[in-house]
Amino acid sequence: IRDRTVGLLDPDCRIDSSQVANDETRQFLAHAFVNNPTISFPDYSLGACMHIEHNQSRPGMNLLLTSSHGLADNPHASYSELFDVGASGKGVFIGTELYWQSTHNIWRLGLWRSTADTPHLDGSGSVQENYGVYLSSDHDLEGYKLNLRIGSANDKVSEAADFISLALETAWERSTLGVAVARTGVSNRLESDRADKYQSEIYWRFSLGDGLQVTPSLQWVKNSGFDASGTDVDDSLYIYLSLIHI
Repeated sequence: IRDRTVGLLDPDCRIDSSQVANDETRQFLAHAFVNNPTISFPDYSLGACMHIEHNQSRPGMNLLLTSSHGLADNPHASYSELFDVGASGKGVFIGTELYWQSTHNIWRLGLWRSTADTPHLDGSGSVQENYGVYLSSDHDLEGYKLNLRIGSANDKVSEAADFISLALETAWERSTLGVAVARTGVSNRLESDRADKYQSEIYWRFSLGDGLQVTPSLQWVKNSGFDASGTDVDDSLYIYLSLIHI
């Protein structure tokens, strides 16, 4: 079975997906537990994608091709700029993902590349394409669901050089509890006062009836923005949010 979509796409919904950590409106709110931060996803962008369903003899596949610059990536964030795909510095974003699925497990292995002119982090003024590899897997553990994410990107142009996270979800009759931890490794091309980022989040989503759901979320972040100096932002932050779904 092959599904094709062409038009204005949200690329991070097409690859690197997860049943546990992929929806900031009903699961984890922190970006690290929505998509792999080493993947240089464009924002809503013009493109095309194709999904090939897996079967017993071969894995499934997701293919994605979009402009490297989406709506929010363009200077004026206008819809007209989406059609200016040949502007200086722009390129394409390409993602190829294979997945293997069984009754209790899903494994996703992907490669991606952005051909846009991305500046080197060393301040040399040189530009280069960004690219990387990632792994995402979901596992059903008898009442618990686990997601593992691993990723790596071109550390010459990507501040997030490598990444690993674990997210766990368990559900009761009217509520769901989620806990996640992550480490994002900083590129060694940056200044010496930059350090790896560590994050954790816990949320509890519960129903109040009549389709109304509330999700309190507590997050902890160390070295936000990879800043270990503590001058711009405190080296440890606690964030509390609560969402209401109707």
